Amino acid sequence: MATAQSFAEERLGKTCIYSQDRAGFVVNALLIPYLLSAIKSQSASRRRTTSTGGMVLGCALPMGPLALADLIGSTLQAVAGALYEEFRPRSGRPGALNRMVEAGAFGRSPGRGSTTNSG
Repeated sequence: MATAQSFAEERLGKTCIYSQDRAGFVVNALLIPYLLSAIKSQSASRRRTTSTGGMVLGCALPMGPLALADLIGSTLQAVAGALYEEFRPRSGRPGALNRMVEAGAFGRSPGRGSTTNSG
């Protein structure tokens, strides 16, 4: 562990954090439910600008939750599934996420994600 920490900090300039060995570790355990909540809210309200403006302006994030979800589409789907398997029922993938990833309509890589047209 000391060798990995030294490499990450000294060679890569990263800061190490420690977590127990579990699905999502630290960042994804917090981030994925946040993104899924934004997707569920979007599905219900159809108002993308509300969550984007609230989180970008209100929390000084570099992009809104839906833009981030769009960027990482299939990865979000996979991590959400792993979190669901370990922590049911606290976090589950919304049906809308599954349908969009399966249709190839979510994420920048296929060039058809919603942020590719709206910035």
